[in-house]
Amino acid sequence: MIKCMNYDVAKVILFDKNGKLFIYLRDDKPTIPYPNMWDLLGGGIEPGETAEEAGIREVEEEIGVKTDQLETFGHYVSEEGFRMTILVGRVDAVPENLLLTEGQRLTSIDLTDLEQYEMVPILAQAVDDFAAKRSA
Repeated sequence: MIKCMNYDVAKVILFDKNGKLFIYLRDDKPTIPYPNMWDLLGGGIEPGETAEEAGIREVEEEIGVKTDQLETFGHYVSEEGFRMTILVGRVDAVPENLLLTEGQRLTSIDLTDLEQYEMVPILAQAVDDFAAKRSA
């Protein structure tokens, strides 16, 4: 496992136009954390950037869609030390019409199907927490 301390990340619980959650399959490279596992869109927060700005930028970079508004859901820390701001948003698109610029494959799923995907553990927890709060 790669050790990375004090690295700020924005990850987005992003829903498509049908209300399904976007997830993507990470590259299968042993040099990256969690190779060949499912992940949320998002990435590193650049200096001087807010988590929301990073989330908007990352979504546009990774799938070519501009989202104007993301709301903060919560904050998590991975076992590697990644400090994650989890954001929530929606776009008027579906995976079939988008081009993923990193990773192996983009899909969207019902929240109830998450357990069928081997997802990065801390992100699976965040999505579970979101689903529990949404259904409460």
